[in-house]
Amino acid sequence: MNRTPLNQMSAKREQALRDAGTYQPGSTFARPAPSPSQIGSSPGVRPEARARETRNPAPKPSRETGFTAAQRLLIRTRAGSGDPEQALCEACGIWLGRAGGQVHHRQNRQMGGSRRRNRVSNGALLCGTPEVGDHGEATRLAPRMKEMGFVLESWQKPEQEPFMLHGEQGGLLVWADDSGNYVDEDGNVLAAPERAA
Repeated sequence: MNRTPLNQMSAKREQALRDAGTYQPGSTFARPAPSPSQIGSSPGVRPEARARETRNPAPKPSRETGFTAAQRLLIRTRAGSGDPEQALCEACGIWLGRAGGQVHHRQNRQMGGSRRRNRVSNGALLCGTPEVGDHGEATRLAPRMKEMGFVLESWQKPEQEPFMLHGEQGGLLVWADDSGNYVDEDGNVLAAPERAA
């Protein structure tokens, strides 16, 4: 297929385009000058879409779907027997202090989070991250973490399900309430359970 080259733009047409502010070097097509509403908007977007862009507000920032800072502090304080500086991994008993480890959802949050699942009784302070350590094992749904009560099914109620505190060292079967306490099976608050020997 033979292509015919385009004719050169006449000097008169080029000057008219320059005067209108729409001259595009190397182009034989004239583009209309942008309107004030189009300046600064997305190029290549139809005018009606630009109008929708300006009517719609900016997207909302993502909503935090995890435990609040106050809830994390309650869980860490519980794990430290009243002192967050003395917090221990609730699964293995290793010292974590105020900054170590992470709070794990015993019952998974699922998509979008759930206020019901962000209750203190559903949290456990575990060593590691979601990839490694006890938190990693719980995230991977390891059988030993299920047996110890750090992984719950969606139908289970965290406040009614015990976990084995420091289970690798003999452990102590405890329940957690939403006030940040360990409780026994009758709901009695346990005064600072000792680390299993």
